[in-house]
Amino acid sequence: MIGLKAVHIDGPTALENAWDEAPASPVPVVPNVKTDPKVSRLPFDITLQQPKNFTSILVEIDPDERPLIADTVRALFSAVLPSTGYK
Repeated sequence: MIGLKAVHIDGPTALENAWDEAPASPVPVVPNVKTDPKVSRLPFDITLQQPKNFTSILVEIDPDERPLIADTVRALFSAVLPSTGYK
């Protein structure tokens, strides 16, 4: 069609394979990555103000998003604080 290669990624092994084969492809590769919508997708280099803004907007738009907010806070603190072994 337009000369792109689509790669469906539905797990860690598929991600590794796509990561390895993409540079060898003669055409641009478009990844289609299946993710869990309940898992927070915070980048590693965020400021503390950014998740605060994110959660404020989520609560305003949809109060039912509180579980996602809790997961976001957990992800933020797990990236910043040392692990205690408790879950």
